[in-house]
Amino acid sequence: MALTSELRAEHVALRRYFALAAARAMSIVDLHEFSVTLTRHIRKEERELFERLQRILTPEELVELGVQLDAAILNATHSCALPKQKR
Repeated sequence: MALTSELRAEHVALRRYFALAAARAMSIVDLHEFSVTLTRHIRKEERELFERLQRILTPEELVELGVQLDAAILNATHSCALPKQKR
Protein backbone atom coordinates (compact mmCIF):
# COMPACT_ATOMS: atom_id res chain seq x y z
CA MET A 1 0.00 0.00 0.00
CA ALA A 2 1.52 3.32 -1.07
CA LEU A 3 0.12 5.27 1.88
CA THR A 4 1.74 3.06 4.48
CA SER A 5 5.06 3.19 2.61
CA GLU A 6 4.88 6.99 2.62
CA LEU A 7 4.04 7.12 6.31
CA ARG A 8 6.87 4.73 7.21
CA ALA A 9 9.36 6.84 5.22
CA GLU A 10 8.09 9.93 7.00
CA HIS A 11 8.63 8.20 10.36
CA VAL A 12 12.27 7.64 9.40
CA ALA A 13 12.66 11.33 8.51
CA LEU A 14 10.95 12.39 11.74
CA ARG A 15 13.28 10.18 13.80
CA ARG A 16 16.23 12.00 12.22
CA TYR A 17 14.77 15.30 13.40
CA PHE A 18 14.23 13.87 16.89
CA ALA A 19 17.87 12.73 16.93
CA LEU A 20 19.01 16.22 15.92
CA ALA A 21 16.89 17.73 18.67
CA ALA A 22 18.19 15.25 21.25
CA ALA A 23 21.76 16.14 20.25
CA ARG A 24 20.86 19.84 20.43
CA ALA A 25 22.03 20.13 16.82
CA MET A 26 18.83 21.38 15.21
CA SER A 27 19.17 24.58 13.21
CA ILE A 28 16.38 27.10 12.62
CA VAL A 29 15.94 25.64 9.12
CA ASP A 30 15.79 22.11 10.57
CA LEU A 31 13.20 23.22 13.12
CA HIS A 32 11.04 24.77 10.42
CA GLU A 33 11.32 21.69 8.17
CA PHE A 34 10.54 19.46 11.13
CA SER A 35 7.40 21.40 12.01
CA VAL A 36 6.16 21.33 8.41
CA THR A 37 6.95 17.61 8.05
CA LEU A 38 5.33 16.68 11.36
CA THR A 39 2.19 18.72 10.66
CA ARG A 40 1.73 17.18 7.21
CA HIS A 41 2.42 13.71 8.56
CA ILE A 42 -0.11 13.97 11.38
CA ARG A 43 -2.77 15.30 9.03
CA LYS A 44 -2.07 12.48 6.55
CA GLU A 45 -2.45 9.88 9.29
CA GLU A 46 -5.66 11.47 10.57
CA ARG A 47 -7.31 12.19 7.21
CA GLU A 48 -6.18 9.21 5.20
CA LEU A 49 -4.89 6.30 7.28
CA PHE A 50 -7.32 6.49 10.18
CA GLU A 51 -10.27 7.19 7.88
CA ARG A 52 -9.42 4.13 5.77
CA LEU A 53 -9.02 1.95 8.84
CA GLN A 54 -12.43 3.01 10.14
CA ARG A 55 -14.01 2.09 6.79
CA ILE A 56 -12.44 -1.36 6.46
CA LEU A 57 -12.20 -2.61 10.05
CA THR A 58 -15.02 -3.53 12.41
CA PRO A 59 -15.21 -1.82 15.83
CA GLU A 60 -13.94 -5.04 17.40
CA GLU A 61 -10.97 -5.15 15.02
CA LEU A 62 -10.16 -1.52 15.83
CA VAL A 63 -10.17 -2.32 19.56
CA GLU A 64 -7.87 -5.31 18.99
CA LEU A 65 -5.57 -3.16 16.86
CA GLY A 66 -5.40 -0.64 19.70
CA VAL A 67 -4.48 -3.38 22.17
CA GLN A 68 -1.75 -4.63 19.84
CA LEU A 69 -0.40 -1.10 19.29
CA ASP A 70 -0.25 -0.49 23.04
CA ALA A 71 1.74 -3.71 23.49
CA ALA A 72 4.07 -2.83 20.61
CA ILE A 73 4.78 0.59 22.11
CA LEU A 74 5.53 -0.92 25.51
CA ASN A 75 7.96 -3.39 23.89
CA ALA A 76 9.54 -0.96 21.42
CA THR A 77 13.31 -0.82 21.29
CA HIS A 78 13.27 2.76 20.02
CA SER A 79 10.95 5.70 20.19
CA CYS A 80 10.37 9.08 18.62
CA ALA A 81 10.09 10.61 22.07
CA LEU A 82 12.72 13.08 23.15
CA PRO A 83 14.72 12.24 26.27
CA LYS A 84 13.72 13.96 29.50
CA GLN A 85 15.56 17.21 30.11
CA LYS A 86 18.12 17.31 32.89
CA ARG A 87 17.57 20.00 35.46
